[in-house]
Amino acid sequence: MTEMNENDVASRVLVAYEPTAKGRAALMHAADIARDRRLPLTVVSVTECERTDSGCGRCRRSAIMWNYEMGELVEETLAEAAALLEEADLDAVEYVTARGDRSEAIEGAVAEAGADLVVVPFEQPRVLGMFSRRTLATRLAADPQLTVISVPAGPAPR
Repeated sequence: MTEMNENDVASRVLVAYEPTAKGRAALMHAADIARDRRLPLTVVSVTECERTDSGCGRCRRSAIMWNYEMGELVEETLAEAAALLEEADLDAVEYVTARGDRSEAIEGAVAEAGADLVVVPFEQPRVLGMFSRRTLATRLAADPQLTVISVPAGPAPR
């Protein structure tokens, strides 16, 4: 994906955070960029939700409980991100929960935050037979207004 150089100008950094080594590496990379350029940082974590408008009463109730639990997990994930960023010396950090399909939810969060630099954890492109599935970074990079950085897992967070 695109790497920023010294002449690139961004107004907000958004990072797609997940509680993995790759996710932590992406978070710290985004924090470094935001701190060095004095930009606001938006940390987004995604939860997929089950439909609650169809099925029998038992299925709907189960979906509501599932969605609630998944929301709790996302809040814990964002709390972990906040703990990792405690000493990052950032000007402004916003934590956002996005719901739905991962790529669509992150695209929506990018638009809502007005971010023009997005940092995502590295994903290996998946190939199934002759079909390949685009990675999140590839999907986001289709927008010419965005700079997308895909970060592989690195050393343990500071």
